[in-house]
Amino acid sequence: MFYRRKRFITAQDLRPDETVAVYGCGGRGRHLCREIAELAPNVSVCCFFDSYGDSSVDGLSVYRFDSAPQKLKAKVHIVIASYHWQEIAESLEKQGCENYSIADPNADGDTIHQSHLDGIVQGVESLAGFDKIYEDVRQLPADATKAVIHNDSDHSPLGLENTVWEGHLDHRDGKALKLAMADLPEHQITVLACNSDLGHSFYGSLARAGSTGNRLALIQTRPRKIKVFLMEDMGAVYIPISKCASTSIMALLQAAYESAGMAHGYSSPKTKFKYVDPETFPSDKFYCFSFVRDPLKRLFSLYRDKKNNPDWLIRRMGKGKKPSFEEFVDFVCACPDGLAEIHFLSQHMFITGNEGKLIPDYVGKIENFKRHCRELAKRLPVLEGIGHLNKSKGKPSINAADKSRLEPKLRKRYKRDYRLFYPE
Repeated sequence: MFYRRKRFITAQDLRPDETVAVYGCGGRGRHLCREIAELAPNVSVCCFFDSYGDSSVDGLSVYRFDSAPQKLKAKVHIVIASYHWQEIAESLEKQGCENYSIADPNADGDTIHQSHLDGIVQGVESLAGFDKIYEDVRQLPADATKAVIHNDSDHSPLGLENTVWEGHLDHRDGKALKLAMADLPEHQITVLACNSDLGHSFYGSLARAGSTGNRLALIQTRPRKIKVFLMEDMGAVYIPISKCASTSIMALLQAAYESAGMAHGYSSPKTKFKYVDPETFPSDKFYCFSFVRDPLKRLFSLYRDKKNNPDWLIRRMGKGKKPSFEEFVDFVCACPDGLAEIHFLSQHMFITGNEGKLIPDYVGKIENFKRHCRELAKRLPVLEGIGHLNKSKGKPSINAADKSRLEPKLRKRYKRDYRLFYPE
């Protein structure tokens, strides 16, 4: 499809006193709302549109576009802020919607994402000098001396045994940070405690500044939230995992849910995205399921999809060149989950609570999608008949030689994923 250049806009291009609906309630959409509030204060953002369920984000209602009130769609200027803008724009035009624009993919919203990816690369390079990396506070040996560094001045002590120093250091001033690190008491493990999503910047800065210890711990202290796709009427919830066909699965679920809803007595099917605390999620009220993918195939799919994108991590870790798949695997194996981008984060991180317990009642495999959907349908009849995923033809696959060489590396990196879902 050809998109007229005038459709690509920034917040400053919006007309004063215009009413806008942002299509996409993810990171790009929320960033665009903040930009509009700062740079175009006379523009009103009334809601988000999304391709799936209804919910609310940052105090704004989120409407599934297909079921949103026609009067609302007719009166607003729709601005698409999503990594899937091409598909969304094509869908809008097929529905006869002309009053839309696309948040410029080259504007500041992407700069934040690019900075994040650069931080991951720099963080991995900085971690190379440490003998051991811990990511769970429960793994830390009690008898080792520790210096605990928080990214937030307003922090709560971790209360670890044999802590010789604990406090806040500003990681944004590299020179001052290096001096402060040199003044820390001698210790064996440097514990970096981060209470935000931007751990890559904090972890990378501290690792680059040096440490008197030869072991490092990357600890997230904020309560962890998981994203779920909630189907309230049928008491079911799907937990999507990045690069596990989650977009296709949600589209299939939505279609099956709506077409079969009436037959099963759901006169007005209700679906929505929600971020929930895995420790307090009322699992007794919902049947929860998810799908995982063989870690090697998942990573190969990511590499295949992103290798030609000059703004993505693969090109960044290759310093502008296209690294081989094996080079990408080596990079991922050197990148702990504390630094990892969501697409190659360990799969168990999406579907376990803070204590490591699996949340779903059922975990299927993409490799056996049709059979596992039939099993799911015994518990959730509305899902009967969805067992088909579109497969792209002509795409390369992993050969046997590459698999035998690379899989042992990934079995170490994704040790818990293999143990839980793909044991030998």
